[in-house]
Amino acid sequence: MENDPQTLEEIEAEILAILEDCRQRGLSKNEIREIFSPLGLPDPVSSETNDSNKNDSSEGENDGGSGTNVENKRDGGSWKKTFVYIAIVILVGAFTVHYYEEELKGIRFHVLAITRIALIKILPYWDWTDMYYSRCLVRNPFFEAPNLNVDDCNLCETLEGIERVGNISQAAVIEQYIKRERPFIVTDAMDDWHVMQTDQFWFDNITEIYIHHNNYRVCNIQTNLRVSYGDLGKVMRKLYSPHTTQWFLHWENCQKESAKLTRQFYKRPYFISNSLDFTGSNWVMMSSDFRGRVYKKIESSDSLSMLYQVRGFNHIRLSPRETCRGYCPELTETLAEGEILVATNLLWIFEYIPGEDGDNLAILSEVSWPSLE
Repeated sequence: MENDPQTLEEIEAEILAILEDCRQRGLSKNEIREIFSPLGLPDPVSSETNDSNKNDSSEGENDGGSGTNVENKRDGGSWKKTFVYIAIVILVGAFTVHYYEEELKGIRFHVLAITRIALIKILPYWDWTDMYYSRCLVRNPFFEAPNLNVDDCNLCETLEGIERVGNISQAAVIEQYIKRERPFIVTDAMDDWHVMQTDQFWFDNITEIYIHHNNYRVCNIQTNLRVSYGDLGKVMRKLYSPHTTQWFLHWENCQKESAKLTRQFYKRPYFISNSLDFTGSNWVMMSSDFRGRVYKKIESSDSLSMLYQVRGFNHIRLSPRETCRGYCPELTETLAEGEILVATNLLWIFEYIPGEDGDNLAILSEVSWPSLE
């Protein structure tokens, strides 16, 4: 049976139409070959390319018959689309934050308020305050705090008193005193402080802070005035009464905000390097005509304590810690107005008795010293 030329042309036209449709759908040459392989025909891609369109043939050669370029184009297009989607999301988010900034602030305020109320409600059942004010939320298993051993007691065995110095360099402070655990008093480091050059600074400058900011939390309050525990504002108001006499009061500013406000009354002494951290807790010690007989203990947590005697005087006692108690003597001294006592906390326990005549005001700051070796 002879082939009808017209029928063959129709079949060829149908094949070419299907082939063109496959190309428009983005199929690779290998995929097209798989579609036409059951017909047992010669390679339709090569035939169509040679007979109908030489330009398509050159494009086919550029493709290398592998179809990888088309697939790469697909992958590149998908990455571009993903990038565009991400960019749109970021722009929409930025626009939303900018446009609804005030509303978001209100939502944040309400969320924080509800959180605070919830924390206050659960306080009787779970005391979370220690965790909140802790300097380290998660204990570092690789950190080893410096430990005092008997060998360290050799540093203080021959001490006979607390030396007074002036016009001393930072290097001398480190080498002669800090590294050797020797306490000392600097007599000229407060001369240029504003609080020392004015007669307008007294108890009121400090008490008003806590009266007007009664939300500040303080720690380790000790006084001979009978008040509710921890209510420093009430203590401050009591000091204004003419019936309040012969009193002493000290506390620790363990909250960052209150410690920062107290730092305005003192500054870094010239003999301390700028690289040391002065942003830790600080203590305030006040008294008026208090004739005490028992030393009051101040337990600092950082490596170095610095006591600034702003007004009046205080009687100081430095006692060696338990490890060195049989080796090192107790050191006593009277800290006069304008003097600074410096002592390391690894070896020494700091205590004081308020000056018995007149009014006395001192501030103690804690300093983080990187290494005492």
